[in-house]
Amino acid sequence: MTFNKKPMRLFGASGIAIGVVGLAIHLGLTILFLANGAQIRPLFWFALALELIAIQTLFIGFLAELIERNTQVLEDIRHEQGSEKRRWIEIKPD
Repeated sequence: MTFNKKPMRLFGASGIAIGVVGLAIHLGLTILFLANGAQIRPLFWFALALELIAIQTLFIGFLAELIERNTQVLEDIRHEQGSEKRRWIEIKPD
């Protein structure tokens, strides 16, 4: 199986990995804030950016999956129409 047939596996896995990193950073920042009131704002924005990138990556994977399935349906229809045309040509009286 290749990723051009199942793009959600590639984009989903990378999106989830990026999202987990972002959530782990947020969790660490929350623990630091609750423990001693430390606020590390650049790291907060970096984690937020990672989470947004993860959401966009998952969305791109979903759209790619929809496009791939639509392409597969169109190929099936073309294949069926092609076999019907060949059948009609063979039956066609002279």
